[in-house]
Amino acid sequence: MICIRWSFCCLIVIVAATSVHAAGYFVDAGAGDDANAGISAASPFASIQRAIDAALENPGPDMIQLASGEYDENLVIDDDE
Repeated sequence: MICIRWSFCCLIVIVAATSVHAAGYFVDAGAGDDANAGISAASPFASIQRAIDAALENPGPDMIQLASGEYDENLVIDDDE
């Protein structure tokens, strides 16, 4: 009985660990638009701040990929975690 419970607990931990994954956001100052979803290089955000705001809405780790270019922004990161 103990072996079955232990196996079940391990399975729950594995499922929980694999369900958390990083979200990716794309930013391109030249070709982006902040109205885009920002989740692919084909529909990037225009501003880094928009990507930060989207990342803060998504729990867990996130990655923001920036296209080369000039970004003239004052960034605010307000994360309570």
